[in-house]
Parts: sequence; C-alpha cells; structure tokens
Amino acid sequence: MARRPSVRHGLALALVVHVVARGVGLAVLALMASTADQDPVSRLSVWDGGWYLRVAEDGYAGTLDLADDNTGSLAFYPVYPLLLRWLAALTGLEPATAGVLLSELAAAAAAAGLYLLAARLWSPAVGVTLVLLWSAQPLAVVLSMVYTEALFTALAVWALVCLRRERWLLAGGLALLAGLTRSSGLGVGLAVAAYAGWQWWSSRSRGPLPVTAALLALSGTPLWWLWVGWRTGRLDGWFFVQDAVWETRWDWGSATVQLGLDLFSQAVRYGGDAVFVISLTYVLLVLAVVLLAEAAARRVWWPLLVYAAVLLTMAIGTDGFPNAKPRFLVPIFPLLIPLAQALAAARRRVQIVVGILVIAASAWFGAFLLVVWPYSI
Repeated sequence: MARRPSVRHGLALALVVHVVARGVGLAVLALMASTADQDPVSRLSVWDGGWYLRVAEDGYAGTLDLADDNTGSLAFYPVYPLLLRWLAALTGLEPATAGVLLSELAAAAAAAGLYLLAARLWSPAVGVTLVLLWSAQPLAVVLSMVYTEALFTALAVWALVCLRRERWLLAGGLALLAGLTRSSGLGVGLAVAAYAGWQWWSSRSRGPLPVTAALLALSGTPLWWLWVGWRTGRLDGWFFVQDAVWETRWDWGSATVQLGLDLFSQAVRYGGDAVFVISLTYVLLVLAVVLLAEAAARRVWWPLLVYAAVLLTMAIGTDGFPNAKPRFLVPIFPLLIPLAQALAAARRRVQIVVGILVIAASAWFGAFLLVVWPYSI
C-alpha cells in the first residue's frame, strides 16, 4: 500500500483494495458454502434479500391484512428493488444474481466516493485506508448481499461529496434517493439540510439552491411513509407494519441497553455461536460510540458527524433483532475515520499486515454468518 499516492493513483489503489477485499470475501464464502453443499448466490440473497426479490418481482401489498404474508413487503423501501428489477431485465440475469451484481456495483461506487471525500478532506493515503477498513469491516459481507447497505452507502457518500463541493441540487437529490432506500436516509437528509441551512444563514450562499437542497434531502423517507399510508388507508401504515410484522419499534434504546445488562449479569444465556455473535454486537456498538466521540474530538467535518450520530442513534434506539445491529453500522463510515487516519500514518509494513488481517477476518466472519450462523442478520 502506497504511503502518499497522488489523488488519481490513490483512487485506482483504493478501488483495487476494495475489489481484493470483496473478492477474498466471496472466495471464502464460496469455499465454505461448497463444504456445506450450499449455493453462494442463494446465501447472498437470504433473509431480507428474499423480500427485496419478492418486491422486485411481485410488487407491494395493497392492504394491512396480517393474514396476507406479503404485508411485510411494505416495510421495504422502493429504490433497491426497482433498480434490481431494471438490472435483471437489462442483463437477463436471474433476479438473485442481478441483486448481487447491483450490490457489488453500488459498493464499488461507494468506495470511490469514500476515497474522494477523504482525499479532499485529509489526504489520498487516508482515502485508501478508509476504503480498506470500510470494505473489510466485520459485516462487510452485506456489501455483496441482496441488501441495501451498499446502495445506501453509495448514495450517502456521494450526497456528502456533492455537499462538500456545494453542488446543492445533486446533494439534495441523492439524499432524497437515500431516504427512499432506507429509514437511515433521515441521517443523510439532516446532514445535508443542516449544512445547507448553515451556509444560507451565514450568508455564504443565500440563493434558493441551498433551501431547495434541504427540502429535497429531508423528503425521501417521509414520502415513503406517506405513500404506504395512502396505499393502505392508514397514515401510520409503515410504522404499523414495522411493529406488527417485524416487531421493530423505536424505544429510545431501552431494549438494547437491557439486553446488554442481561448479558453482563448472565440473566439470559446464549450457547455456542450465539453468545459469540451477540457479545460481538455489543462490543461493536460500544466501539462505535467511542469512535464517534474520537471523530468529534478530531474535528471531523461536522456534516459527517451529524450523519454518523443520527444513524448510530437509530441503530441503538430501535428495538428489533439484536443480531442485525452490526449490519446497521456498515454505512456509518465516519466512525472509521480515526482508525483510517492512524493507519495512514503508520509504516507501510504495518499497513500491509493490518490490511491482510482485516480482510481475512472479515472474509471468514462473513462466510460464517451466511453458512454456519442459523439466524438472520
């Protein structure tokens, strides 16, 4: 890994690092799946992936009838399944394969955006190490799955790149699409709106473009909630589906804290793999809080802090499947900035060793979750 690459060479290096990280991850998954007589593409399209495939092929439910097993589809935002449908039609690929390809393309776009943002804010070397750590984080396997993390991160990163360059309409439009991809699009919208509002209030950009960008950025997720309400005849239809079908609700973090206390006091006991994964979940959540504080102490560009704080608050403050929470950390790339800065300042030998270790660990853990771990993520 080069210590101080130029911006252009650094982008090429960052993309190579990303491709290697994801390639090793897929290779290990394929090897582990073959030993269990499983199809890697099928494993990459399980759980939520099955729902995105279903929406892409059959559309959304039209009512809130809990006896209809398609009612749960209303919880899933439309941009990913729409793109999946288009890509499958364009390429002739099976929907599951098209979904994997869509995620891989989106992940590469996100990696390019991450590099350019970090190179502009700090240095090309930080850009390369940030891409490495993001592409080889513990749950990086979801970047190859029929899940929305890769697409959402790409939209969020490029919205922030455009925001940094004050390309207001592009930033607002990308934030709108992020809000139509995941609920965490609220974090992108708030980051864009806050920065646009600050620029307007400080008289640095008093035209209509920052205001328009802010309105666009904040509208994506609420528009989806309103559409579900209109379709089902119940204004809180999306929240009803989340609660009644998926048992997911906002509780200010009480369930997350309580489960952590129960684990610590051994009030609840998990056996075998479960205790490892659930314990790792809490280690990652605590580490995320620490890294957010460190990023703030390093005076990271404040829209990145807004984005990260909102997404982390949503991950901790929502009562749902605890084993899915590490996946919610995948798009929160600002948490990795302090680590990327430290690694960029290290000797080349250290960078290479760390790179090999994190790529190998991420590849093994991702394959373990999809082949061995019996629960959803």
